[in-house]
Amino acid sequence: MSARDEHPLEPVEPDAALARALAHLERPSARPEFRAAVRARFLAAEPGVGAQGGGPGASAEHGAPGQGAPTSVPDASPARRNLVFLAGALAAAAAIVLTLFLARSRAPVWTVHPSTTASVVRIDGVVLSIADSARVATALLAARELEVDSGTLRLGVRGEAWLELGPGTRLSQMKFAPAGPYQLRTDRGSLAVATLAPFGRRGLRVLTDDFEVQVTGTVFGVDVDETGSCVCTLEGTVRCDPAGAEPARSVEAGSMCFAWRDRRAALWGVAHAEHLAPLRALRR
Repeated sequence: MSARDEHPLEPVEPDAALARALAHLERPSARPEFRAAVRARFLAAEPGVGAQGGGPGASAEHGAPGQGAPTSVPDASPARRNLVFLAGALAAAAAIVLTLFLARSRAPVWTVHPSTTASVVRIDGVVLSIADSARVATALLAARELEVDSGTLRLGVRGEAWLELGPGTRLSQMKFAPAGPYQLRTDRGSLAVATLAPFGRRGLRVLTDDFEVQVTGTVFGVDVDETGSCVCTLEGTVRCDPAGAEPARSVEAGSMCFAWRDRRAALWGVAHAEHLAPLRALRR
């Protein structure tokens, strides 16, 4: 055994030169931001800091000395958990409603009434057979012009109104969008209109060369020939604005207005019986 093994705890004298050099060195002070960060971590009582006997210097990442895995972060507050649950429930409910809406059977925009006597129609210049009612309804979705040469054509639009075109009737400038008022122009012939309860206050604008008719829910007819245009009202009230300087007036049930093509003063009076007959049939 060596002399060193016999005296393992014998003190060793430090090097004098090294001791003098260390004595002259200044201890660096900690930066303020470093001290603030350490203090903030200590006050926040992070997991692993002073919680398991590791003291303030223990690292939250590695846990306290002698401990296993670091302490887990506490769960979210009950209020936050309730909010997350509510958001999930609302999202699920919205998904169910959307599914039911998409799955439900949708009513067609256009339908051909069985009482139609016309055999063919012309939609935007294309002749279609009434027997193929599905094709007719599809073509009407984007139609701007509709014409019937012979027979009558009765159409339903969105379950909101019935339109009946008499023989030789031509419509143009058709606009039947899902939202907003409907619009059409009667170039010639006879048009009968009956609005239904779902029509509500959608509104309908009917134009001719001789007047403009504004509708908010009624049963009326428009007849156009080479001398002018006539509007007769069976139910409700329409507002007729003749072309020219004459002011617009209301045409109430049982009344009529005839606007001349040559812009003479319009005629206002009792509705023509022959014009009211198809309107009564349209209501049935």
